[in-house]
Amino acid sequence: MVEGERRGGLGVGRYLVTGATGRTGKRAVGRLVDAGASVRVLLHSTPPSELPSDQIEVVWSDNADVESLLRATEGIDWVIATASGPAMHLVDAAKVNGVRHLVLITSRMADDRWDFMPSYPARARDERHLAESGVPFTVLRPGGIVDPDDGEPFRSMARFARDRAPVRQFGPSTLPGVYVFTDELAEFAVQAHAYPATWGQRFDIGGPSMLTRERLWALIGEVVGEAPIVTFEPVELLTRLRLEAEEAGDPSLMMRLAREEVAAQIELGAPDMARINGVFGGIKQRDLGEWLRAFL
Repeated sequence: MVEGERRGGLGVGRYLVTGATGRTGKRAVGRLVDAGASVRVLLHSTPPSELPSDQIEVVWSDNADVESLLRATEGIDWVIATASGPAMHLVDAAKVNGVRHLVLITSRMADDRWDFMPSYPARARDERHLAESGVPFTVLRPGGIVDPDDGEPFRSMARFARDRAPVRQFGPSTLPGVYVFTDELAEFAVQAHAYPATWGQRFDIGGPSMLTRERLWALIGEVVGEAPIVTFEPVELLTRLRLEAEEAGDPSLMMRLAREEVAAQIELGAPDMARINGVFGGIKQRDLGEWLRAFL
């Protein structure tokens, strides 16, 4: 893309956003609408009334319905895929219709080895399929995604500290806590189209200042004025608890423990957000510590 094809940091042309009523998708749609972009959204079942604007085109579709995805991507230049479901058919439709660039949001934990947590291998397959499709792409792999208006999981962590409730964490206390806010993640997705230096790459996305899990708990304790009671235990114990939940037929508990088990074993360091931010043209991000002090 040449410089003249940018407009206010956006690629000139028509946008499609999937997952448009989700936390990040809604932010991306609002950003595009505010910038005057032409926006189409793909909905499955959520009422259009939950969209951030009525100045957009709605297409009803499903990630498994190839024909509807072909209709949704027809005439589209730029795709921002924030939906959590499978993306392979969306990628195929984008290729058929000559989409110029597709941003896919997956997860830092997307990896084939987590076979006990099927969504993560599925996201890894989506990433590979997109890379092999020939469609120009950028993959964003966020860590924990935080809505700045909601503040979870930090609000709950603060409540545990205030109540002096014991908390068990699994895995090393030195693991980085990689969090990004929904509006910031949406901005990375929007900006990726206009910065070809991001194309063909995968980026782990967090914040500008990442704390270890131990330091994060300590900071929350400082803010609320109560030292949290946190113990860090071996991952092997968590694995046993997950298997017990599976044997007991408790899928909800099993999936919660599985997510925690993956997070406790992930071997990735904190992403270099200063470098990554520069590639995306400079995106303003909150300092997590400063935000926690103001929010809590």
